[in-house]
Amino acid sequence: EEAGVPSEWIQNDSSNTVDTPDTVFSDHTHDPLTITTAKPDGSCLKRSFYYSCDLQVPHEWTPTPVDGEVSEFRLYSMQELDEELRFGNSLRPAMRAVLLDFM
Repeated sequence: EEAGVPSEWIQNDSSNTVDTPDTVFSDHTHDPLTITTAKPDGSCLKRSFYYSCDLQVPHEWTPTPVDGEVSEFRLYSMQELDEELRFGNSLRPAMRAVLLDFM
């Protein structure tokens, strides 16, 4: 939703897959990532569910921030993702889990 993905690329049908010449959407929401987090002192225990899906888009398409929740999108190489996951500190723990699921 934050990237301005055209709605026609994603639809709710019985197969849960959209396959057009340039896009492929696979819905994996039946298997969410579940992460339990807390503040360092142990308070505010919270369970979060993250629903991940795959969306193959046309090579020339660029995501655009549209709702103010994110300021930019960046394309990482697999090596950059690996290094960020192992040694970086710019991602929240929950986003690390989503990236691991992606990889």
